[in-house]
Amino acid sequence: GLKLIDDVKELSSRLKDGNLQDAEPKHDIKDDVVISPNDNIQQGSERKITVEQQLREGEYDRSYMGLKLIDDVKELSSHLKDGNLQDAEVKLNHCMKQDYPAPNIFQLIPRDDIKDLLLSPDQEFYSAATDNTRQLIELINMNIQKPSSGRIGTGKSKLAQIQPFIMDQTIREPATNTPYGHTAELKYLSWKLVKLLGAHNIGLSGLFYGDMYTVEEQFLQLLYKEEGKAGMEGGFVMCGPGEADRATAMRLIKECAVPNIFLDTTTNPTVRFQDLIEAVKQADKLFNDLGYPRPNKITNERNDQPQVAPVGHVYINFVDLMECVDLQTTEQWKHEEHNPIDYMNNKENANQLVQVFEQIKAMKHGYRVTGILFEEGRGRAQHWDYSCIAKWLRQYFPASQYHILVHAHGGTGTEHAASLDSVLAGADGIWAAFIPQAAQAGHNSYFLYLDNLMLNGNKHVWQMFDLHTGVEMAKALYNLNFNSVRYPNDCPIWGMNAQPMVHTAFDVTSESDWRSKTADLYHRWSDEDKKKLYEMQERLAEIEQKIGNRVFENYQQHRVAPLVTDENNIAMRMAELKLLKRQGRSVGATRKLYGSLAKKIMIATMNAGLRVNYDDAKVLKKVAQWVERS
Repeated sequence: GLKLIDDVKELSSRLKDGNLQDAEPKHDIKDDVVISPNDNIQQGSERKITVEQQLREGEYDRSYMGLKLIDDVKELSSHLKDGNLQDAEVKLNHCMKQDYPAPNIFQLIPRDDIKDLLLSPDQEFYSAATDNTRQLIELINMNIQKPSSGRIGTGKSKLAQIQPFIMDQTIREPATNTPYGHTAELKYLSWKLVKLLGAHNIGLSGLFYGDMYTVEEQFLQLLYKEEGKAGMEGGFVMCGPGEADRATAMRLIKECAVPNIFLDTTTNPTVRFQDLIEAVKQADKLFNDLGYPRPNKITNERNDQPQVAPVGHVYINFVDLMECVDLQTTEQWKHEEHNPIDYMNNKENANQLVQVFEQIKAMKHGYRVTGILFEEGRGRAQHWDYSCIAKWLRQYFPASQYHILVHAHGGTGTEHAASLDSVLAGADGIWAAFIPQAAQAGHNSYFLYLDNLMLNGNKHVWQMFDLHTGVEMAKALYNLNFNSVRYPNDCPIWGMNAQPMVHTAFDVTSESDWRSKTADLYHRWSDEDKKKLYEMQERLAEIEQKIGNRVFENYQQHRVAPLVTDENNIAMRMAELKLLKRQGRSVGATRKLYGSLAKKIMIATMNAGLRVNYDDAKVLKKVAQWVERS
């Protein structure tokens, strides 16, 4: 507080004297001091800490310098694009001296290579894609009148009656698939899009990196800076339940006012479930301290009012229930008078999980647990496996108090059917991204889930979600995440083959036909706006021509999605390309060295807002050189 007075006086003095270079920014802090209370000594006592030390060690440093990194790189990029080479060198020298949060691109990559990355066609595409997304958002905001849904399906099943519950994961899920990773700006634009869609329950950030500074933390800081507490409304941070795993999440809940937490929990018998219980207790205490009331019942936030943004809620996601209980469901299970546990070969693990379920329900801190989520991560489950688990969970977590949400990975081709089967078996909805690209081979996107509900006569979907511009939103998300306009041909609703009709027999818009729907149901634009949108896409296509086609490698056994790929898998991908040099080290040590340093380099470039295809052989050859330099 006292330092603020002195800093503003010094800043004012520099401005009055015309010392503009010194005034922008005022960051000469080595000799300053602040007075801070110390909780470990008697009340009224004080201790002195240099501001340099506080900023190096404290939370303010990570936030300020993490966002400053974005601005500095943008300024450097602007100088390079404009051909202002002298200004670019000055700015680059400035950046090389800054104490940005580690991993720091300016410490890991040679300066000439940084300039090359900033001038690359991939970076040019990304810049154009972000501009296009902002223009799309403006067009949507200018056309606020939502048209009627027109013709939708008819039906009397549960699918027609439910008010759909979605936990939006668009900001996180595509990062598990794209070779470009994410940037804070990409996440911020994705957040704007899903808010326009009508999402009220949003996974904001996956904090699975220990204390390493990543775009997951940087995005929260950016969102809080730009939107304040309102930007966090209905948002969740995601983390593991272990003490070290959840430390960053708990810190950022306080720093950035994130109102909810999502605990990603493995059910492996070797895992301490006590960590989960302690995590729930810690979250409850933190939310109490922040003044968030306990949601004792969620009836008014479920099917009655599913659009209410949650505050102070804890969701628990069991990532491997099926594997843990060795589920062996058959397609007949729903037609037989059997309990779901009858299809679990490992009864010991199943009974242990039931004890955990009961413990969650019994603990007083457990009132905040309102979401029980599950998935199967490797894409080996059939849709009836999901419905079996949904029914099993509902036996222990009543609908009056708990949401049950499902996340189905692609692999068997039944991931979208899993959404519908699970809801029919007792689940409330799904947690998923708007587009299907995620993980190994996709997942149950909620755009298609909502479309299927409408096909079954659900009128609530159109009232609750603004889907009339959904096709362009999906394309914008794909542009941002995958640096491409080459949309998958067979992606339902918005893929390259979805709209242009190949034969009149395939027409689904003829009013007299069975289950017909309104033409361009999710692509409602004026002719003028359609022309603008086409021109925007043409601009991206022209830039993508510069990037060229990626060479197909038929021997490739590993691929890299830099934000989520583990260090060993990165090293194995580099080994495929024969990029690892042992230099007297063991094979294991070599892989560990290359994998860990390459991962830091990838994180560093994403923190700096760079778009780099880290699955490309030429790029990985460069990465190997940077690793060896480090």
